[in-house]
Amino acid sequence: MTPLFLDTDFLIALESSDDQHHQAAHRFWRTYLNDPTKLITTSFIIDEAATFFNARGHHAKALEIGNYLMTSKTIQLIYITEQ
Repeated sequence: MTPLFLDTDFLIALESSDDQHHQAAHRFWRTYLNDPTKLITTSFIIDEAATFFNARGHHAKALEIGNYLMTSKTIQLIYITEQ
């Protein structure tokens, strides 16, 4: 199966109940949990998502998302470097 790229907009929609795409993101996530497709994300995506929530006063949510993505056994994390 083709891997899917996990982007910042999806993470915000999944974790923000007031986001217009929240329900669709949750439906996808429930489907993913039942039949996991390989997910890929980058260190920049973690930074963007954590910054989004932290800047809005949701420090615990920022840490939760960052920790989950950095330690997940099912999400491939690509670290972005200068090169």
